Amino acid sequence: MPSFVRPSAAGVSAHFERLAEVSPVPLIVYHIPHRTGQPLDAAALRALGALPGSPG
Repeated sequence: MPSFVRPSAAGVSAHFERLAEVSPVPLIVYHIPHRTGQPLDAAALRALGALPGSPG
């Protein structure tokens, strides 16, 4: 994502869900609040870690 895009938590989740659908390589879930413009709560991070293709 470009650094000027500040999606909501739902937007971050949607972004990673789409990546999980099309990526041929495992996903690395990261939490960098200054990139997303907000912190992600534990539930959102757990959901991202549970996506197919995520090392969990």
